[in-house]
Amino acid sequence: SLKDVAASARDALLAGERSLLLLVEHPSHGVRLSACLCLWSLVIAFPTQLAGLLNANINRLRVQFAKTAR
Repeated sequence: SLKDVAASARDALLAGERSLLLLVEHPSHGVRLSACLCLWSLVIAFPTQLAGLLNANINRLRVQFAKTAR
């Protein structure tokens, strides 16, 4: 049953009302770093979703970097 709870927690963190992916774009470096560390923990817990999580995260970081560079 722990696996079912973990999956629903993962879904809430990634697609819930306050997604971790939104925090990757936060103006604060500390918040972005914490969000990325949480995403990394999810990748470790759910390795089959590694590619999708990393791709989404890298794309958001690129967008944020482009905004910051301007």
